[in-house]
Amino acid sequence: MDDIDWDQVFSWAAEMREQPPRPEVREKIRKHEHYVKNREKVLQRQRERYREHRDEIRAQQKAYRKSLTAEKKRAMRSEWPSYGREVRDVQNQRLRERYRADPEWRERKLASQRERRRNMSPEERERANARSREYALAHPERRRATVRRYRERHPEAVERSRERARERRKWMRENDPEAYRAYLDRKNARERERRKAKKAAQTAGKEST
Repeated sequence: MDDIDWDQVFSWAAEMREQPPRPEVREKIRKHEHYVKNREKVLQRQRERYREHRDEIRAQQKAYRKSLTAEKKRAMRSEWPSYGREVRDVQNQRLRERYRADPEWRERKLASQRERRRNMSPEERERANARSREYALAHPERRRATVRRYRERHPEAVERSRERARERRKWMRENDPEAYRAYLDRKNARERERRKAKKAAQTAGKEST
């Protein structure tokens, strides 16, 4: 590094800064300045277009995803290994913000999800349940935190779930005593395991002190 003529380097840098940008660079600068100046108008037009042509745009997106072959998807993932994950993180964050800020959109989204779940085929329901089980096994803490947040935000849904569970238990007790006894056996076994784990934790705490 001692043989570098820094005065010459700084002189070249000053000359480069004084030179006007190349035509393609000027065009990029102009486009960026135009975008920054008109960003809100552009975003508003995009939102309006999406609202007016939501079904058409979704159909185009769905057709594009279907057109991607497995080889193409693998090539895209290998070329940008973290790109898809980063994009999903940004998209999920935007969806979370909109979910909290836009009650009308939230209700429309929840209604669409409920309708989709009601109309699932047995194969689709089994795949969805399998994915849910795999996620719960892979991320137990994250799953518990999600359930806890949902229960805190939607007490009415928790009460509906409890009411449905009470109705199922009542139906089993009256119409299927054998299934009801099996349910009680499972419940009692879980309670015994819970008490056993609690007692073991208390014993370990006493021994450590």
